[in-house]
Amino acid sequence: VGDRLVIRLQSEPTSDELAELNREFPDIVMAGSIEVTPPLSVELRDDDHVKLPRIIFRFDVQRAARLRMFIDALNALPSAPAELAPPPAPVAPPHQEEREQEEDDEAV
Repeated sequence: VGDRLVIRLQSEPTSDELAELNREFPDIVMAGSIEVTPPLSVELRDDDHVKLPRIIFRFDVQRAARLRMFIDALNALPSAPAELAPPPAPVAPPHQEEREQEEDDEAV
């Protein structure tokens, strides 16, 4: 959102976990620190997952490879859910199901 990276989470990290993330990943933060934040005004306006906890920081895009390591660290936090929810099922493009049915009918 703007020049800040907002990451929505399933559970809010504790203050100790947040401090550890800031110690472990200072290289991905351009200015300031990794912080817990309430939904931003644009998220509220768009009703964009406003009930989920989130963290925010000014991400250094030159450190994109470290972002994956950061996400892995978030998922390994003790406060993270033991089982992550499965990703949502892909949505077929409009009329995809009809085309698949037509292909099945032609094959018979």
